[in-house]
Amino acid sequence: MLILDTNVISEVRKRACDPSVEAWMAAQATDQLYITAITVLEIQRGISQAAQRGNDARAAVLARWLDDMVLPAFAGRVVPIDHVIARRAAKLPWADSRDYRDPLIAATGLVHGAPVVTRNTKHFEVSGVQLINPWEFLSEKPGGGRA
Repeated sequence: MLILDTNVISEVRKRACDPSVEAWMAAQATDQLYITAITVLEIQRGISQAAQRGNDARAAVLARWLDDMVLPAFAGRVVPIDHVIARRAAKLPWADSRDYRDPLIAATGLVHGAPVVTRNTKHFEVSGVQLINPWEFLSEKPGGGRA
């Protein structure tokens, strides 16, 4: 199990996806890739914020992406936030005690013994969860395309 942070899902959506992220994703077994309910929340929040700003076209594009791409792609692989994860998250030391999203994602990884895949490794280091940064994938490979 590999828990993808929202920034990974968002990167893959881009036409100009980072080559390292693209290569990392291609190297993974799809059935090992999971998202959490927090990723669904963050995408839905982005849709709602776009609509509130009057950007209905952007909201519609994101809604179609969530409904037609993300949720079907991760059917059966959206990890819910349960009481065990909530309690683990509450015990984590966190700089911003008002934002529970990253602690809940970190706790999900800790409870399930799964790495969190993210670009924002600094956000998660305090938790002790194992981290993977796919933006560094090619630079870690011998002869990788990055300096």
